[in-house]
Amino acid sequence: MTSRFAAAPLIILLTLAGCSGGEAPDPETFAGLLPQARGKNLIVISFDALRADALGAYGDTLGASPNLDAFATRSLVCDRAYTSGQATPTSFSAAWTGRQPFDVFRAWQLQPAPTLAGVLQKAGYRTAAFLNNRQLDESRGFARGFDDYEVVYMPNEETFLDKPEAWLRENTAEPFFVWIHFISPHAPYDRRDMAERFYTPGYEGQFKRGTGGLGRGGTVDDPDELERVKELYTGEVFYADMLFGRLLATIEEQSLMKNSVVVLTADHGDEHMDHGAFGHRQVYDEVVRIPLFIHHPGVNRQRRTSEIIVNLDFLPTFAGLLGLETPPGLDGVDVRGEHDRGRPVVSTAMTNRAWFSMGVRHGDLKLIQACRGRRALPVLFDLVADPGELRDLARTRPRDKTRLAALMAELAGGESCVIIRGAVRGGTSDSGLTPEEVQQLRALGY
Repeated sequence: MTSRFAAAPLIILLTLAGCSGGEAPDPETFAGLLPQARGKNLIVISFDALRADALGAYGDTLGASPNLDAFATRSLVCDRAYTSGQATPTSFSAAWTGRQPFDVFRAWQLQPAPTLAGVLQKAGYRTAAFLNNRQLDESRGFARGFDDYEVVYMPNEETFLDKPEAWLRENTAEPFFVWIHFISPHAPYDRRDMAERFYTPGYEGQFKRGTGGLGRGGTVDDPDELERVKELYTGEVFYADMLFGRLLATIEEQSLMKNSVVVLTADHGDEHMDHGAFGHRQVYDEVVRIPLFIHHPGVNRQRRTSEIIVNLDFLPTFAGLLGLETPPGLDGVDVRGEHDRGRPVVSTAMTNRAWFSMGVRHGDLKLIQACRGRRALPVLFDLVADPGELRDLARTRPRDKTRLAALMAELAGGESCVIIRGAVRGGTSDSGLTPEEVQQLRALGY
């Protein structure tokens, strides 16, 4: 089966300098930046709701990410990395299957499909996952391909971290693939003593102890209160950075860096009233742009790339990087091989029954189709002139709107709102979970 994303007739295909014909790969492409790492370990560390622009490596100046930024200085930093899904389960369903979430995550279940863990397991890798988010519960199919799979919810993530650290110390046989997912810095944002320097002194407002009363999708109109929420988020990023530093120290102590590809990423970002709300139910860039650092064991220096990579590409890219064959019929591509460098990027919001949307970016433009009832409401942005996605051009540039809407329909396999409704029919956010697990998700604002 050929992927509609690789062969859509509306896409102009570009020829890349590749590895064939005896030619050296272009040093500016992923092929040149990520040399083969056949047989190496793969360690993926992900954080929940970590905005790319909250990190110093992407330009933030608050200093809340010293460990992550230090890691970036010896990694490939991807400046244009995006998620295919705006929520944890849809994001990782795309990342680990290489297929769009509306195709493979249906009725809140990961459908039967090859996974990265399964590919590595068949190749002789030991596979393990330690995840601090109930959205990734084993009952939903995410454990496929893992020898060890443990999902918990621990507000104290220092205690949670004990589990993957113990596994790394005890499993010395290589090669292995381990995925570690932290809930930080996901809401609610708590006030943390360790982050005191990021908070305005003397604050006595409604978010003195944290944002526990601010529900998912809530709003804050007072500028001072909004600033407080952002400060609390910065504190959570600082806490997440501390966790990353501790985990990386364990990896170093076990002498694993020299034999491992180590990946730092997030499932999605978080909105802080950028477009009228909090949380991650929309597909604007504060949500769908993600951090992505890839440390290659043979390249201990910083490289940067502005090439597009979507987490949809993780399965084929990481499998290919490790010297393994990619399953057929994927929507994602091995970015180290020949592909359309200007290809469109599709992101889907499909975990809130009242608020569906799909976005497609192509070139300088981005179209978002929001689904309200039976209506599709389009907004269009010029990402160069308006990177904050604040000026809707749908009425003034109708041809571009029509062209991108047709491209979106071609890539999705139909009208976006119809496709999303079909994918979510028959399941809810608490499907397959116990009452206790549902309560844990409620505490996170789901």
